[in-house]
Amino acid sequence: MRKISSAICLFLLVGCGSSEQQPQASDAADQPSATDAAQAASPPVATAEPVAAPKRPLAELIKENVAGSEAAWGAKDIKKLGALYTQDAGFATWGMTGAKEEKGPEMLKGLEGFWAALAEVKLKTGRVIQSNDLAISEWVVTATTQDKKTLGVSGVSLMWFADDGRVKREQLYMDEQTTGMQMGEKSLRGRAPISAPASTEWVTVGNTADEKKNVETIKALYGALDKKDTKAFEGMLADDAVFSDMARPEDVKGKAKIKDDFGKFSKAFPDLKLETKQVIGAGKYVVVEGSWTGTMQGQLGPLKASKKNGTIHFVDVFELKDGKVAKLTTYSNGAEFAGAFLPPPPAKPAAKEPAKDAKPQPATKEPAAKK
Repeated sequence: MRKISSAICLFLLVGCGSSEQQPQASDAADQPSATDAAQAASPPVATAEPVAAPKRPLAELIKENVAGSEAAWGAKDIKKLGALYTQDAGFATWGMTGAKEEKGPEMLKGLEGFWAALAEVKLKTGRVIQSNDLAISEWVVTATTQDKKTLGVSGVSLMWFADDGRVKREQLYMDEQTTGMQMGEKSLRGRAPISAPASTEWVTVGNTADEKKNVETIKALYGALDKKDTKAFEGMLADDAVFSDMARPEDVKGKAKIKDDFGKFSKAFPDLKLETKQVIGAGKYVVVEGSWTGTMQGQLGPLKASKKNGTIHFVDVFELKDGKVAKLTTYSNGAEFAGAFLPPPPAKPAAKEPAKDAKPQPATKEPAAKK
């Protein structure tokens, strides 16, 4: 029985086939090639992402901007100068009516008008102090007017930079009265034309112990000024210290004369109060942006007491040596001082107009020439 049953099973397997279908050989075209198999076995190759260019240091971009500005001024190229500012750049100055805020296009339009009055013009930067995205640039503009007058005016710009090296905000301090005087306005007083610096000094904030010590020295100096403490003030000055107020015709030299100058100013403005907006130490320099407020209650040089109260904005650049002030350069606008404390200039008399009821006079006949 076992053999019969085995035979039946064999018959069923061979003759009738199994209930499961056996795989059949496929055509050669359907068989995967060796290359396809290798590709299937290999992982996909990742596509390389484009490598971004390394970000350039902002200090390097600031140097390029300063050089570009000098070139644009020399060429009177307002388009090239405008490209150095962001589209929404802000521009601030202080003058006869106080603070003035402009956008880039307004500033450039005004500058273009100034350039039109000049036969040639150059801008040269003497010193740049950088603190992160802020660059404090001391510069001199030299020029020749169309009527052959010579200009040499200094100023300082506080410029905040975007990551791409363009200026996003500038605050400019210079004396407009000096510019007006040099251009021929006899009623104004200011400095004689100065020469352009031969080179540019670059200083970067290092946050060193000496820089911090210098900052504390200058803060103490402003404290002495506020308290009218002439002895403490004098003690912070080097014997041969120089005070250069760029809104005044001449420097004050020597700590005794500087002390005396401060004393006269304190008498004219006995309620003088100083406010510092920022104090930055860099190397041997300390830069202060601030303002002072007071009432002109006494005479100041040829200027009589006006009893007017006002505020003046300034930038002070201190140079220290051995812990004492060797030089102080002040940038402010004499026009702001005049607007705040001085009476308005007398109005110019209007030209006389002929009376409305006046009758025209008959023309006088010339006598006939004798033959």
